[in-house]
Amino acid sequence: MKPTFKKQLLVQNVQMDGSINFMTNGDINVYPCPWESDKTVTDGRRIKYRAGIEVDADGRTSVKRYNSRKEETVWNQQ
Repeated sequence: MKPTFKKQLLVQNVQMDGSINFMTNGDINVYPCPWESDKTVTDGRRIKYRAGIEVDADGRTSVKRYNSRKEETVWNQQ
């Protein structure tokens, strides 16, 4: 049986403070706070992936990337 490897999209798990804007057209914009400028999430390039987004009434938001077999949490703001 061959081992299965999951493609790593981000450099590492990162927790940072940020500003989140929920737009009436459904867009969600996330901006890191200025004091988080020393942290990196990607290897220097923009990462694009297809995902499902769930937003609760209190603003808790989960983004889960689509996978051919299952969904994995990529980012979770609580």
